[in-house]
This record gives sequence, C-alpha cells and structure tokens, in this order.
Amino acid sequence: MDLIGPESFRVSGWDWLAGTLALMLMAVTAAAGSSQSVFGVWQHPENGSRIEVYPCQSGRLCVKILAIGDGQQTDDKNPEPRLRSRPIIGLTIMSGAARSAEGSWSGRLYNRNDGQFYDGIIESAGTDKLKLTGCAVVVLCRSLIWHRVPKPGPS
Repeated sequence: MDLIGPESFRVSGWDWLAGTLALMLMAVTAAAGSSQSVFGVWQHPENGSRIEVYPCQSGRLCVKILAIGDGQQTDDKNPEPRLRSRPIIGLTIMSGAARSAEGSWSGRLYNRNDGQFYDGIIESAGTDKLKLTGCAVVVLCRSLIWHRVPKPGPS
C-alpha cells in the first residue's frame, strides 16, 4: 500500500486502532463526567457567597445557599411577609430543575436580593466553572460565572 506523507506519520494498523480506541475512551469519559460537573459547592465571583448544587427529586437538580458574603441574614426582600424572617443560609433557591441539555439544567431561580423568581439556567462553563443565568424575559438576562470550591483534602 502506498502511503502519502513523511515516514514519521505512518503508523501500522494496530497502532492506529489502539490510538483510535484510546481517543474514543477519553471522549466517552469526558461526556459522562460533564453531566455531573454542575454538582458541588460553588463560590460567587463578586461577594464570596457559596451555594451547593445537588441532585434531588428523581433526577432533578436543586440549589441551596451555604454561606453568604454580605450582611443579609434573613429573606427580608420576600414579597410574602410570613417568609421574610426565614434564614438565608440553607435557603433553597432552585428546586426541581430539569435537564435541558448535556450539562445544562433549567428551572425557576429565586433571587434573595429582590425576592423575585426568574427563569434560571445552570450549565457547566469549563473546568471548575459554573454559569448561572437568570432571565426576567428572554432579552433581560444576567449571567455569572461561579468557581468550584475545592473539596478539603485529608488532614
């Protein structure tokens, strides 16, 4: 068989097969990991607040506040007076979000800063990055890139 190109680029059939299988395995592993990559603890890029994204309700996604980076201790901006005294830490801000695409979830997102709900999208934005978008209407959206909080190592 006549091969075109420099001698260094020519590979035997077995080398080519092994290389192809290795690439396929890496692609499958990356695809399997990407759908889980949104789960974990994330830190707000501006105020240091932390949220936890976790699986809930039969394959859906939930988000709760673990720590705050400002002085708001209670849900005092909530339009319902009976909810204004509930603590911010532990507050679920997204519940039952459905997978909308690989590595992406959609649902209603609560904003504690104004007490309103928005259409929310959570998606992987690369290694250890999470894109959280809230939209009042399709053209009025705000996105933030959150950063994964590393798991504590052994002490």
